[in-house]
Amino acid sequence: MDRFTPIDMETWPRKDLYELYTKAWMNMTFSASMKLRAENLVRFQKAHGQKLVPALLYIISREISKDQAFTLAIQDGVLGSWEKLHPLYPVLNENGTFSFHTTPLDGDFRSFYDAYMREKEETAGKTGAYVSTVPLNNYIISIMPYFAFDSFTFSLKNQKNYYAPILSVGKYDENYLLPIAATVNHAVCDGYHVSELFRRIQEAFDNPEEYLSANENA
Repeated sequence: MDRFTPIDMETWPRKDLYELYTKAWMNMTFSASMKLRAENLVRFQKAHGQKLVPALLYIISREISKDQAFTLAIQDGVLGSWEKLHPLYPVLNENGTFSFHTTPLDGDFRSFYDAYMREKEETAGKTGAYVSTVPLNNYIISIMPYFAFDSFTFSLKNQKNYYAPILSVGKYDENYLLPIAATVNHAVCDGYHVSELFRRIQEAFDNPEEYLSANENA
């Protein structure tokens, strides 16, 4: 079980903003989209004979887990932060539906990649909403290599107390520009946090050899 650390509301710098967005301006979310340069990452994965999707899942999950703004949640009525978030991602089935899969964000990229491939093999042919065990500390990320978009927005009808980010990743174009969108709850996250997330993801895309070779504690 990953560590869940309660927030000390009396010393938390975001207390006033959190109360504003949860009591006065309830259920406010926002979305932001960017196109990131993915040429280095795409070429690196192809050179190593590896799939792109697990690299995207690993990089984005690692960067999300570095910022408390994205890891906040309520457990047993207590606001706190998880030490990491695991990706929960839909995979298209042959019958036109999709099922949610998850790969634990444990260890380095090699470990993650192997776990991704193993999960894919073990769940082959399975359908239904969920085909993997879903950890409490998950976030939703959709990777759609068939869909090039300029913006992507989710509308959550009952998003109260749902603080995990929702990420959407599309098809990269002929210039290797890859669209990525984030939908977040404003109670815990601001535009600054999203911009920093995109900046860190771009840095990883630019330096895949360094990043994907990093060990667990990097």
